[in-house]
Amino acid sequence: MVGRIILFIGTGIMYDKPIIAVKPKKKYIHVNMHKIRANKKHGTNEAVITVKEGRKNTYGHEVEIHGPSKIVYGGNDKPLLPCGARVVIETEAEVTIK
Repeated sequence: MVGRIILFIGTGIMYDKPIIAVKPKKKYIHVNMHKIRANKKHGTNEAVITVKEGRKNTYGHEVEIHGPSKIVYGGNDKPLLPCGARVVIETEAEVTIK
């Protein structure tokens, strides 16, 4: 959405400034196999699902995606993410992490 907003600064001067809509960041969701193995080996229950958004990682046991998404397999050539994930769910939708 592009529009205009007029700002009134204390001096009574008006500044006309465009409003620019910011595109939501793409999120990558993947399952951490190493955490699954560690949970089984040590009898723990650490979160194994990772949601990556920019440089931020959020971990959970369950993720609900509130919009369109797609599952991507990168093949054997190169991992899709620096952590080594080869299969990810990509979305720009909001997510709920539990």
